[in-house]
Amino acid sequence: MKYLIIIATIMWGAFFYTNAKAHDIKEQQLEEIQEQLNDMTLEIVTIILENLPTILESIEKDLLKEKEKEIPCWKRYPREYDCIPKMKPMTGEVEKGD
Repeated sequence: MKYLIIIATIMWGAFFYTNAKAHDIKEQQLEEIQEQLNDMTLEIVTIILENLPTILESIEKDLLKEKEKEIPCWKRYPREYDCIPKMKPMTGEVEKGD
């Protein structure tokens, strides 16, 4: 019976030792993952900042194209020769009953 209690005590101690060690390993893994995430975030921010002028130029071109679409084609410079202006009839000029 004495040996059984000694073995049970040793097993109990070994169980808690390995459990505590596993907890430390988990904390180390979480720290490594957090460090990798921080590094990746810094790399992403660096890439965005390096390419920011190109990104802003692209956005500016898109906005200018949209603005240019709002200008009638005969007012644009350089003028397009295949442009046909849209004509609106005056209100008193056309009547449906004529």
